[in-house]
Amino acid sequence: MTNPIWKNKYFSEKIDPGDSRSLSLNRVINRATFCFIILLLATVLMWTRHYSGKGDLTITVIALAAGFASTYISFHMPQITGITVPVHALIEGLAVGGISAFIEVLYPGLALNAVFLTFAVVMVVLSAYRFGVLVKSKRFIKTAFATLLAIGIYYILNFVLQVFSIEVFGFISPLGMGICFLLTAVASYNLVGDLEFIEEAQRSGTRSRMEWTAVLGLLLTMGWIYLEFFSFINLIKRSVGDNVKKQKDKISTSRKNRNQ
Repeated sequence: MTNPIWKNKYFSEKIDPGDSRSLSLNRVINRATFCFIILLLATVLMWTRHYSGKGDLTITVIALAAGFASTYISFHMPQITGITVPVHALIEGLAVGGISAFIEVLYPGLALNAVFLTFAVVMVVLSAYRFGVLVKSKRFIKTAFATLLAIGIYYILNFVLQVFSIEVFGFISPLGMGICFLLTAVASYNLVGDLEFIEEAQRSGTRSRMEWTAVLGLLLTMGWIYLEFFSFINLIKRSVGDNVKKQKDKISTSRKNRNQ
């Protein structure tokens, strides 16, 4: 996926000769982490409302509409992104939480797995860049590192939930694990690509006011990763469910034939 935020013409603006402050990758990561925490708290809030029986579809719909509006405003008005981007993180969290809670009712464990995989990928990639791990390596190496670590974190979270008897849909078959690896690799590759773009903006001396716009780009990628994980996990679960149903039907038919 090509992130539309990186096409913003303001990224080509360079600092003035008398201005020593240009875009900083570390500041972008720090602000992205702050916004990611806001997003997670908003998601947890919507989940809490869901489990307390106060889930509200209206909030989710309004959040989706407001998310498009905040993205448009932030894209065209970088001078106020210090306000609009954190607000967007809050709105995105409400939308993600609302959608996840709604899907969880229909398919228990489905949304939870998508959230876990997204969380693992974002946490690993941002942490790797923040602490300078493999930053100078090629994208393939960074992607492989992030993929393996994110999958490890994902399975640890699944194991912890299973210990507490919380229903999850884990990838336990070889095919499922292979698909999980592929999805996580694609997500890591896209997020690493975003951070490489921000690195290049830092080297070229892009104005510091574009830092919050860069954070918005990362938030949009996070949302895209969640939707991709959700859609593929849903596809896998439906496929597994169909196969199980077919096997049960075969067994049932076979027993009927024997009885006759």
